[in-house]
Amino acid sequence: MKDDRLSTLAYATVTKPTLEEYQDSRGSLQADLIKVIQLGILKLRERGELQEP
Repeated sequence: MKDDRLSTLAYATVTKPTLEEYQDSRGSLQADLIKVIQLGILKLRERGELQEP
């Protein structure tokens, strides 16, 4: 089950979903993309590459 979730997150990083795809996903695609962004921000902070305002 965890592998399926990671696969979904990986897919979200390489796709360029359309508005219709967002709407059809019932929020799951948007939630996945938000999680990808959060993970990216965390990595940037860990590396000291993110400047906080």
